[in-house]
Order: sequence, then C-alpha cells, then structure tokens
Amino acid sequence: MKVNLILTVIVMMATQIQGYVQQVNLPPSEESYKILFMVPGNFPSHVKIILTVATALADRGHQISVIGGSLATQHPNITYLYNPDFSEAIKKYKYFDTAGDGWKHIEHTRNLIASAFESAYASEEFMDVYRRRKEFDLMVVDHLALIGLAPFLHESPFIIYCTTMLNPLQSANIGNIHSPAVLSSSVTDYRQPYSALDRLRNLFATLAFAVIWSIILRSKVDSEVISKRFPDVPSSYELEKNASLTLINTHFSLDGPIPLLPNQVMVAGMLLRPERPLPEKIDSFVRGNASTILFSTGTFIRLNTMPKKLKEMFFSVFSKLPYKIVMKYHAEPGEFTNVTNIHFLDWIPQSDILAHANTKLFISHCGVNGVQEAVYYGVPMICIPVQGDHHKMAEMVHHRGLGIRLEWKKFSEEILNQSIHEIITNTSYRDKVHEVSLMWRDQMESPLQRAVYWVEYVARFRGAPHLRSPAMDLSLIQIFYLDLLLVIHLFMYVTYRIVFRRPSFHFSSMYRNLKRFFGFSQEGARLKIE
Repeated sequence: MKVNLILTVIVMMATQIQGYVQQVNLPPSEESYKILFMVPGNFPSHVKIILTVATALADRGHQISVIGGSLATQHPNITYLYNPDFSEAIKKYKYFDTAGDGWKHIEHTRNLIASAFESAYASEEFMDVYRRRKEFDLMVVDHLALIGLAPFLHESPFIIYCTTMLNPLQSANIGNIHSPAVLSSSVTDYRQPYSALDRLRNLFATLAFAVIWSIILRSKVDSEVISKRFPDVPSSYELEKNASLTLINTHFSLDGPIPLLPNQVMVAGMLLRPERPLPEKIDSFVRGNASTILFSTGTFIRLNTMPKKLKEMFFSVFSKLPYKIVMKYHAEPGEFTNVTNIHFLDWIPQSDILAHANTKLFISHCGVNGVQEAVYYGVPMICIPVQGDHHKMAEMVHHRGLGIRLEWKKFSEEILNQSIHEIITNTSYRDKVHEVSLMWRDQMESPLQRAVYWVEYVARFRGAPHLRSPAMDLSLIQIFYLDLLLVIHLFMYVTYRIVFRRPSFHFSSMYRNLKRFFGFSQEGARLKIE
C-alpha cells in the first residue's frame, strides 16, 4: 500500500507539473514598462533563452525593444531595433579546431565579441538606440554582452541574465563571494566534498578564469572599443556592480546548492516544455521496438565541421549498432548513403525527440540547455565537450551519475561503442536521471513565471536598490578584514617590541609586579590597603 501511495503521488506530481514551463499565472501588471533587451546575436542559444522572457513580458502588455538578435516569430509588443546577421560568421568558424585547446577558444571568443561591438558602435541604428537609452524603464542584458554595453548601462537600472549557470566572478562583483573550497569555477566541476587536491585545482581554476574574464576578454573590448568612444564611462567591471538583479540559468537539483543573495534568482529551464507530437517523418523512423539515440551539438556547433576522421569513427560505430540514430547533420549528396539506421536532419525538434519513449541516449557537446532538456525528459547522456562551459557540464553529468564523459583527443571507435552499450544496458544511469528529473519538475512556479515576476519587481521599484548587498560598497580588503587584521598584527608587534624586548625586562620581575598588584604578597597587600 505504501508503494502504491508513493507511485500515486509521483504520477500526480508529474501530471500536475507536466506543462509548468509555459505558464505565467501572475496578476495583470498595473503598469506597462518599456524594457530594452540586449542579447548577443552571435550566440543563438543565449538569444533564445533571454527572448523567451521578453516574449512573456510582451504578452503581459509591456513594450519590449531588442538589440543584438531576434526570434523567428513576430510579436506586436516586440520591436527589433538592431539585428545584425551573424550567420556567415557562425558558419565560417570551425569549433572542432579548438576542441581541447582552451587558448584557441579564448582567443576566438575575444575576437568575436570585440568585432561584434566594433561593428555595432559603427552602426547608426545601434547608436540611435544609445541616444534614446533614457526612454527605457529597465534593461536586461546577457552576461556576455555586458562586456561591451557599458555606455548603455551607465546610470540606468539593469538586470543581468547569466545564461551559462552561475559565474562566480560576476557573483563576487555584486557582493556574493563564494569559496573555491565548496563552489567550482565556471569551467570545472569536482565531486563533492572536494579533496585537498581538488580544492587546490579549483582554486587555481577560479583564479585563472578571473584573469581570463577580467583581463583577456574584458580588456580588449574596454580598451579597443569602449574607452575610445566613451572615455568618461566607467569600465564594464565597475558598472556590473550596479546590477539590480541577476537571473541565473541554474537549478540546485542539477548544479547542487548554491548560497545566493535576494537579487540572484534561479531560472533554469526556460526552454523546457511539455512534449509535442513529432513530425510524421521522424515519428515513423523512431517508432517500433528499437531504442533511439539522438546525436546533436545544438544550434551553434555544426557536426559538418567535424574532422573527417572523427566522422568516420561515428558512422562506423553507428552503422553496426542495433539501434536507430537521429542525427543533426547536413549530409552531402552521396554521403553515407549505405547507412540505413541513421536519420540525418538539418533541423531537429530536440526536446520532442528527447521526450519520446524510445529515446534511450543523448550524445551531445554538453551545452547547458541540452543537458537541462535531457534531465527534464529523463534521458542519460554521453558528453563530448568542445569548449568553455561544456567541460563543466560534462564533469557535472559524470559526477552525478547521469552519463559518461568522453574526450575528443582520446576518442576511438572502441571507447564510443563501449560507452553507448554501457549507458543503454546499465539502468543505473536512467534511474538517476529520472530521480533528478522529478526533483527538477517539483517547483512552486515555472522558471518563466519566476523570471517575469522579478523583472516586473525591479521595474516597479525603479531598480530595487534595497536588494543591493552592502558588500558591493566594500573592497576585498574590507570584506576579509585584511585592514583590521593588519592593525591588530601591528599592535601586537609593537606591544611585543616595547614590553618583551626591553633590555631590563625579566620574567621574574614581571611576576613579582603582578603578585604585588593582585595582593599575593604582604607588600602588595599594604599597597592595596593604603
């Protein structure tokens, strides 16, 4: 009876929250606000997440303006003021060339951001928005785009949308400093609790990321783009401290508990939704008794740019499997025509395929959104990270038993084949993912509703300055008491030099003086009576 009760509760819970993602059950807004969304169009996944919130706010009557990117669907309350075309730049870059080479990826990201803002500030459309910036009640900016948008944010209330989980450096900048002993850096993850070696590694990774983020990425944009045109505008680092709110693409069921301030809000799962029927062509392929494997690297990294040797490894393994493979891949005419168990698609409804009952494995580069979708629909993963936060997500998946991590540099047909069979035949992976999925789904309100509420809250209270941490007004020296510790140490040192280093000083004389003072001798007693 107890088991039946538990199953009933789980089924009721799953039914109740099945469609939670798209719901915004809030009272109508008393006022319509003008909100400017600033997104990095050269990072499509960021655009899709942030503009999901923009669309929900537009549905509630707010006037939304967007610079940097757009959605395919139009909305009467959304105006796209500056929408550069990054499609050619995205197609030209071969991300697999930087797989496993962090410095190449950093250099590419730095140049991509700098060139994007260089062309933006040279655009009359973009500068027209800048001149009208005071018209907006609030701005919402992607954490990566913030690097080049300091002139817009200066003296304006704004919200940071962190689309790639928590950035400890940005968190520290708004007054919430996390210890590397318990929270991993933006690019690493270790099994909790950290060993001494892991704590040391994470400390160095955190410091290295701070240098990369602050000096290598920020400095190029600040010095080469912003300061030349706006010499009186503070740096993006200084302006970041003035953020009214940070929306973070994270949830404790997957990322673990993280201590947050009131103006740091978890909103992971913005793109999650109930499953929809698959297109007939895909549905006819995946239906049946055979298990289905989905292989996709998202909207940004194209499998067509994969080196030929890696392609041949994948297709050699896939062609011998007793499973069906749905693959996001633009097959050239005559390419892999003899493979019957692989379905190639230029575009895939990724979440709907993951939600299908026959889907047993997701092979991915391990982007944040893809991992969240796989967890939500209960599908274990094989993660092959390419760059940046992919490595952190892959480690997280591995440490939580949700899948297996592989490395491009150590890739082989044997390793891939063993990993696929391990995931599909070992039910522990699927059981663990289902467990985390139930935790994820059990929320009081949808992430979208939570995000909409807090954006409107900040707009209602004109930037909500009461949410700011007092720590933002202190330096690291003050926060860690380094100034007071220095004073205390100096006082102790001076006292030591005066009292204990005098030539005439003897411990015996000090002892006699103390006895006299406290009345432990007749002479001392007489002194006290007198």
